[in-house]
Amino acid sequence: MDQGIVGLIGTAVGGAIGVVGTLVGVRQTGREQRRSQHELWRRQVRRDAYSQFITQAQAVIDAGNLASNDLPTVQADHVDELQRAGDRLWAVRNTVMLEGPDIIVEAADRVYDVVQGWTTALRTVLLDSEPDRVRSAASRATWAGAEAEDALDGLGKACRALLDEWVSPQ
Repeated sequence: MDQGIVGLIGTAVGGAIGVVGTLVGVRQTGREQRRSQHELWRRQVRRDAYSQFITQAQAVIDAGNLASNDLPTVQADHVDELQRAGDRLWAVRNTVMLEGPDIIVEAADRVYDVVQGWTTALRTVLLDSEPDRVRSAASRATWAGAEAEDALDGLGKACRALLDEWVSPQ
């Protein structure tokens, strides 16, 4: 074979290898970019879910504080509003359950459980006629606001830690 043909074949083979290498590199870069975009989208969805829950939880705490302001007596419409706010919190909690890891779901459940206990205590104050149960329920309701704030603070810290972890993995 003539050296020109051998050189031409070598050039063609080298070019083909270069094209294949380039295509593999482009494909790998595309995969990494899609994965990165998906992770960014996922983080934003989680952030939105956490933010909605925290906002609604604060609204529940505000409603609970309003209902607890008149202890040892309670106004029925304030307790009803607390119940409605708790129902809205449950709806948002379902989104957190779908999007968040277990640690966030558990923290959100703790907030919700405190709110439910608060609502139950206030309903007992409102409807029960047994003085000892009313006194006990009023005491629980008095402390529920601080407990709800603590639970919400714990949730906020857990959310920030997980979102920060995603931004700057260890």
